[in-house]
Parts: sequence; C-alpha cells; structure tokens
Amino acid sequence: MTTLVEGKTKLIKKGDKPFTINMIAKDFLTGGDAAKKEELTDIGIQKTKQASNVFKMLEQNNIPTSFIKLTSPNTMLHEECDMLPLEFVVRRYAYGSYLKRNPDYDNKREPFCFKEPVWEIFHKHSVVMPPNV
Repeated sequence: MTTLVEGKTKLIKKGDKPFTINMIAKDFLTGGDAAKKEELTDIGIQKTKQASNVFKMLEQNNIPTSFIKLTSPNTMLHEECDMLPLEFVVRRYAYGSYLKRNPDYDNKREPFCFKEPVWEIFHKHSVVMPPNV
C-alpha cells in the first residue's frame, strides 16, 4: 500500500480498491501541539475502536460518513475524501493550552476536574492560525 499522508498519530495509505484509503492508528498519543508524545501499547487499537463506533453511530442516525469497515484492530477502510482540518479535544481536566486560555482554572496544586467533559474544536494548523474555530 502506498502511503499518502503520515501524521503524528495516524497513517493514511491507499486502499486496495480504487477511491479507498486505509486509516491506520499509531500507538502514540500527543498533547500540547505535539510537544508531548508518548507511545502506549495498543492505544491505536483503542482509538480505532472508538472512532469506528462514532462513525457507526453517525450512520445509524442518517449522517453519511466515509467509513466502510474495520479491516484490522487498528485500521479502518474509508472512501477517499477530503479531510476537514479540524481537531476535536475532550477534556476532563484543565491542562496545558486550556490553562493558557483560561488561567482562572490554574490553582497550581492539582488540575481542575470539570463536572462535565469540556469539548473544544481546533483548526489542525492552529500553530499558524487562530486556535479555536
């Protein structure tokens, strides 16, 4: 398979059939604009399972996606498409860049725990663009 794009946590390869791609999750997690990068055994499998469940839920609610099927524990087959350069972040604790934007949550002792998870959406190229969409 020909590699089309390789990112910090995913690898996109050309699929076996025309107009398909394989999205392969790596065993890495990143944070702080990838300043922090950690390899975790089988985290790619967990990320793939979570992502495929989200795609299935969207389709069950009549929201079309590019998802076709799982082809291995860490690989999803998709229709070839253009990616929206958005990153979705769900936070349980106030850390890193969140504290820079919201310093009132920084008590210097232990991270603030939100009662409900906080959702944020960023542009993938937020290093050169405004971070929030």
